[in-house]
Amino acid sequence: LNVKMKTQAAKAALPTRAGKVTVQGSNANVSHTINEDERREFTNHINLVIENDA
Repeated sequence: LNVKMKTQAAKAALPTRAGKVTVQGSNANVSHTINEDERREFTNHINLVIENDA
């Protein structure tokens, strides 16, 4: 699954603006902005951690 996901064409799963992703919380007053490069590196880290999880 991890390899398949890496080989697929990259497309934005979350809307981005100027290289930043804004994630809305469960409450309308809560949001968090993440740099696209931080999101990508965090995703890579999580994928590496769970890659060998059996």
